[in-house]
Amino acid sequence: MIALRQEQGQQRTVERRLEALAAKRATRVQNQMQQSTATKQLVTLQRLAQVLGVHPDTVYRALRSGALPAVRVGRQWRFDLDAVLSRVSVTVGNDNSAACSKHQDAT
Repeated sequence: MIALRQEQGQQRTVERRLEALAAKRATRVQNQMQQSTATKQLVTLQRLAQVLGVHPDTVYRALRSGALPAVRVGRQWRFDLDAVLSRVSVTVGNDNSAACSKHQDAT
């Protein structure tokens, strides 16, 4: 009888610990989701084309080639504006530096 009560008490303790761990994990996941969505500005393909000053077909071709990071929402694509701008600025920066060095060699 005493052994049964001790076993039940241990089982309750384990259950309480598991519940506490589950609650902590849920809170941590919720906080991470809030932080990740709060820092991202997602824009449509048309808006991204406006920001970059290119035709929407150009953005779509870059998306299909894997050059732009995007998330599909239903049937539409959404782009993380900061990630795209940083990737585009790196690409443009590299292209400009190569063009400048070619120009300097020619003169």
